[in-house]
Amino acid sequence: MHMSYQVYYHRVTRGWEAHMLCLFRLAHEMAGEGKLPPATPRVVSRFFSESGAISHGDFLSFDEPQMIAALHVWTEQESTEADAIRLGGLASAFLQRRKLFHTTDIPEKDPMKASYEKLLSLKDQHKVEGIDYHHDNASFKGYKDFGSSVVHEGTDGDPMEDGSEGIFLADGEPFSHSTIPVETDNRALITPALIQRGQRPLNRVFELIAPSSHCPLN
Repeated sequence: MHMSYQVYYHRVTRGWEAHMLCLFRLAHEMAGEGKLPPATPRVVSRFFSESGAISHGDFLSFDEPQMIAALHVWTEQESTEADAIRLGGLASAFLQRRKLFHTTDIPEKDPMKASYEKLLSLKDQHKVEGIDYHHDNASFKGYKDFGSSVVHEGTDGDPMEDGSEGIFLADGEPFSHSTIPVETDNRALITPALIQRGQRPLNRVFELIAPSSHCPLN
């Protein structure tokens, strides 16, 4: 659980995913209008124009080098169209690892109201969801407890249906399913930072900022 919060759901990790999703959404819209730069690799153009429903042959040839080549093409194209310029800026920043998205954490107190107000303010600024900003609203439940007799949140049909919201220790016996929450074990030498009981919402908005307003990763 600690690694999930500190790595997979870290704001920098999620920020780069938001960047990529907005880049891909813009590429998809441009492909649908036939506006992707002509030098874009054909398999990449087909991927975006067909919403990912590519043939088996395209699937085999659509790899990371194809996508990297497309990013370079989009970066170097000289179109004066607004969408092409924005696509080039997103592609260039992604290749060079330049931060273009500002992170706003939504307060945990009344998050629905706070989210609504933030998203409404972005729409009032004529920002487009999925291109100018990405609302990242995830709720991490923790890992499966595999039928723990101490904490059991599954159902009779599937004892592992729901994960428990804690960090668990096994009893050390081979093939045993007995686990206990780590904070109930006096032998556990663990820092308070690792004891994360309860559900922690991860509610953020990643907003595209002006290219001249690059700021360091946080």
